[in-house]
Amino acid sequence: TTLVAYILEAVYRKQRLLVTAPSNVAVDNLLERVAECGCKSLVRLGHPARVQEDLHKYTMDNVVYASEQAALCRDIKKEIDDVLKKGGNKKGKDKDSNERPARGALNELRKELRQRERRAVAEVL
Repeated sequence: TTLVAYILEAVYRKQRLLVTAPSNVAVDNLLERVAECGCKSLVRLGHPARVQEDLHKYTMDNVVYASEQAALCRDIKKEIDDVLKKGGNKKGKDKDSNERPARGALNELRKELRQRERRAVAEVL
């Protein structure tokens, strides 16, 4: 169709597009046709429950999850869990003396996690 041709021309020119349609089915049909033409960088926005099963790989959640930044985020979450587990095992005076450095490290990890999560979404869009 004309709309698919226009989208492909914009992709060829390395332009970014936000394509909308009156219904979820119409958006899915457009996505399907553009994907069949070989476009790689496609993201389907919307609630995953309203997306056709075979197009779930294009949803924002899946695309972000597959990104390198998301992999780094998962590693940071593991580090946060490790710090929390180590902090929970301490008893008595040792806990007080090690609490501040651990809390500082935890805050830094959380800050880095937020930044990387934002970057992951920004890279996809």
